Amino acid sequence: MRDCDICVQFVEDTAIINFGDAHEFYGEDGRGADRYIERLRKKQSEDPECIVHVWLNNQIVGQVNLGRFTEPSLGYLNLLYVVPEWRGRGVATAIEAYASKWFHQRGFGSARLSVSISNLRALRFYLKHEWRDIGAREDRPAVHNMEKLLGV
Repeated sequence: MRDCDICVQFVEDTAIINFGDAHEFYGEDGRGADRYIERLRKKQSEDPECIVHVWLNNQIVGQVNLGRFTEPSLGYLNLLYVVPEWRGRGVATAIEAYASKWFHQRGFGSARLSVSISNLRALRFYLKHEWRDIGAREDRPAVHNMEKLLGV
C-alpha cells in the first residue's frame, strides 16, 4: 500500500482534533501506527476501493476509509479526512458522496460513523449531509454514533 505515512498522519491529526492527543491511537506499546497500516492493508486487499486518497494539484488532500459494521447490512465510515488547507472547499462533500455511493453499490441499507461531540464542525457537516445522531457510544460517551439511510 502506497502512502502509509500519510495515512498515519491523517488518523493522528483526526485523533488530536477529536481527543486532544493521539496517545490512544499509538497505544501503550507505541505500535498503533503499525497495527493501523496492517488493518488498512487487509481491508484494501479485500476491496481496493474501500481506502481512497483524494488528489488535487499533485498532492493528497483527503482520505476516506470505508467498511462494514458488525451488522452485515450496515456500512461503516471509519475515516473521512481533509487536510486543513482544503477544508471548507467542497472536498469533504465529494468524499462523503463517494462514501454514500460505495455503500449503496455494495447493498448496504444504511451506514454509521462515530464522531466526537467536541468536533462541532464535523457534527454540522454530517447533519447537513443527512446523517442523524443516534446517541452516545456505550464504550465512549463523548463519541456519538451517526447513521445515514441509503435507500437501497
